[in-house]
Amino acid sequence: GITGDGLKEERRERQTVVVGETALVPGFEEQLIGLKQGESKSFQQLFPKDYHNSKFAGRVASVTVTIHSVWSIQLPALDDAFAQSLNKKFSTFALLQEELKKNLQLEQEAIEHNRQEQEMIRALIAISEFSPLAQELQDHARQGLLQQLRLDVEGRGGEWNAYLRTIGKQEEELKKELALQAEEKIKFEALLTTIIQKEKLAVSSHELEDEANKVLQMYGSVRHAKKSIDFPRLLAHVRQRLLNEKAIEYLRKNIVYKSIS
Repeated sequence: GITGDGLKEERRERQTVVVGETALVPGFEEQLIGLKQGESKSFQQLFPKDYHNSKFAGRVASVTVTIHSVWSIQLPALDDAFAQSLNKKFSTFALLQEELKKNLQLEQEAIEHNRQEQEMIRALIAISEFSPLAQELQDHARQGLLQQLRLDVEGRGGEWNAYLRTIGKQEEELKKELALQAEEKIKFEALLTTIIQKEKLAVSSHELEDEANKVLQMYGSVRHAKKSIDFPRLLAHVRQRLLNEKAIEYLRKNIVYKSIS
């Protein structure tokens, strides 16, 4: 439990803490070292000024913790047997290392790809002219972003209300903070639509079928998919996503990136 002057007590149940790896408040983990299963401890905790939950940011609170279980992590030997236990295709640990190296490189390339795309989006919006955006359109875009955020949280096994409590915000407050992002999304989609029309970009039936099948493969059977999916809506969504990807690729090929040192 967490309490303090002017603060309503907050309780967190069954929180997992890995000492040295869990990104908690500075100094918190050190208070847990040496505690055994079933023991409790109370202490004063200073929260950083930039703490994500504004109710605690820069304040000192009284914290009481109870230890339910204690584990010791035993790391396996990094050898051929360990590699084979992960996947039989890794006959040696060296092959696993090479695969990990490739994956890390692909991850970094994806991060850089996304960074360049975001810069491109903002640069194009800055030099383009738009008519005033309808409030209804902005509200719809914000709601869409909020819904996507919720799906991401729940997709990672989180609980939406618990997430809101963690960041110290109400849903409506969070929706308002998405206003700028929603505006950028609307404007960029308008730019993509213009490029799609001007360059006469199109999606072939083969491309559409391949992408739609990838979505259907997430379902156990065709029968289950038919019960769960609105096919016309799915095809329309997939077609628009593919068109947007083609428009973005067109922009990438026709925009010159300059490095400023």
